[in-house]
Amino acid sequence: MHAFFPKAAEIIDTPWTLAASQDLAYPRTQGERPPDLEEGAQYFANVDALTAEDVEVHRLMVEVLNLARPLSALREERLRSRVEAHKQTRQASPLGGFSTVSREDGEKVGPIPIDTDACKRLRNATAHQA
Repeated sequence: MHAFFPKAAEIIDTPWTLAASQDLAYPRTQGERPPDLEEGAQYFANVDALTAEDVEVHRLMVEVLNLARPLSALREERLRSRVEAHKQTRQASPLGGFSTVSREDGEKVGPIPIDTDACKRLRNATAHQA
């Protein structure tokens, strides 16, 4: 019976972390926030932005969200390096980066990745019309 609890904790780690982290992003949510909550949210947003351009990262994200792979797969050094390189490329762009959005009640929600490629396409389309 004692072997059950450690195995159960291992199984629910990914869905619990994904669910609780999202809830804790809202200031009104009660509960202890991990010290790296903001850093983790920023990293996850950077991974998400990379999924739009990298089919391998997209596949990995889908596997994690469908609980076929552990959340730790998104923290492996090989992926962290790719995410960091992609982040630097996006930040170097005048249209790249992240934003926050204010809801009707004034609460800020974010970080929200800006679709840099869509912004570039719009800028290019507008430039060609002039």
